[in-house]
Amino acid sequence: MVPGPRGAVGPPKRTVADLYRFVTEDGPPPDELIEVRLITEFGWTISELDEQDEARALRLLAARNIEAAVRRVNEAVQSHQVNSVPVSVWQLYKAASDADED
Repeated sequence: MVPGPRGAVGPPKRTVADLYRFVTEDGPPPDELIEVRLITEFGWTISELDEQDEARALRLLAARNIEAAVRRVNEAVQSHQVNSVPVSVWQLYKAASDADED
């Protein structure tokens, strides 16, 4: 697991690396991202998707947040506005980048 801010539980390091590769256009979307997009697209609740596994649902949401952080940093770098990205987003980006290197 990749530790998040304030000790929050995130997805496994492999998922973080997969998210990083997906956002940087070097790989397919991880299953967790597909599932959380299904939840969003169809207006389901996490409990409707998987009522018995709260930890899994939290990892899904964390995966979505990591994807958003990597995208935000990439967009800021491309537009030369890196100062517009909060430190917490940079920390998620670094965790994803480090996971990809392992």
